Amino acid sequence: PVYFDIYQSDNQLVPSHWHAHVEILYISSGSMHVICREESFLLHTGDIFLVNSGDIHYTRTIGRTETYLLQIPFDFFNQMLPGFASIRFQEYFSAEKYKNDPVFCEMRDHLLTMGYLYKNEKNGYQFLFGSHLHHFLYILYTSYVLPQSQSTVSQDTKTLTRLKDIITYVERHYMEPLSLSDISDRFALNPEYFCRFFKKNMGFTFLEYVNMVRLSHIYSDLRYSTVCSKKYTAVCPRKSAISSRQAVYMQRFRQQTSTVHPQNSVINSRSVYPCFQP
Repeated sequence: PVYFDIYQSDNQLVPSHWHAHVEILYISSGSMHVICREESFLLHTGDIFLVNSGDIHYTRTIGRTETYLLQIPFDFFNQMLPGFASIRFQEYFSAEKYKNDPVFCEMRDHLLTMGYLYKNEKNGYQFLFGSHLHHFLYILYTSYVLPQSQSTVSQDTKTLTRLKDIITYVERHYMEPLSLSDISDRFALNPEYFCRFFKKNMGFTFLEYVNMVRLSHIYSDLRYSTVCSKKYTAVCPRKSAISSRQAVYMQRFRQQTSTVHPQNSVINSRSVYPCFQP
């Protein structure tokens, strides 16, 4: 299904991750720093950023920020556009640059209308939402598909595949000990080379990344549950210790740039439009 959400965040950092779906971010207010495919972008109010399928990316809001989030499954595109895997869309749309562009303004207005329908949730709004979604995607496809010469990914396929495998492995095993020697052995790399490879392509060390992921999961579990997660019963076994332990983790989390799990941004979102079945 297609997912949509409007969420507010305060200095919220999402560690580098990837997914098959296409993701559209619209900054309703505030600012956001995005790193995607080794390129850095600073988004402001009115800007739109699109994350293409499979791209490794990281986001951090700057201060209080409200964001529209639209996630469209790969299969949704692929059913309508055979060969979609070879298509890449333009990523960054600056509101200042495109403010007088009627095509961009129309596309943005469809996204804003989706937000209005989502907020009000009137009976049957999904039909209108679907209409504006398809208009939005029609403009995106007919006006903002990159030519083949501009759609080449800067990182080679082997490097991207290896990075995705490492990220996926950490997400699945972050609760276990993850030493540099173990992870290097798993991916058949020399530890020194692994350190250089990861830092060069991700922007921070492997241990820094693991700590971000672990803190983000702890923060998520404590924030969205009223009692300590079963995963952390060994850390806070007594109910009386839960509240103080929560406070410690919350404080440490905020001190380390308020990292949140990539899925936090869609915890309260809802499926607003089913995948089209031809």
